[in-house]
Amino acid sequence: RGFLACQQHCGEICDLVDVMSRQSPYPCFLGIDADYILLRLRSRFKLSLSKQETVAYVLSLIRKSNSNYSTRQYDNFQRMTNGILP
Repeated sequence: RGFLACQQHCGEICDLVDVMSRQSPYPCFLGIDADYILLRLRSRFKLSLSKQETVAYVLSLIRKSNSNYSTRQYDNFQRMTNGILP
């Protein structure tokens, strides 16, 4: 549901990033064209997918992250340092 909600607010999210990226001192924006950033960001929302396709896409992301070494290592770090269980 979270991803679907984000899709609904894609325009507002992209507008905020657009404002933040123009002449920004933030390292994540330095040396990168703002239009390119927005194009890449907008593509991540998968707006061309139907609701059913979007759900399938999100489930595939979750499956990939569950079996990812880096995800497991981050979960272990959070458990050891903060007592947060996955």
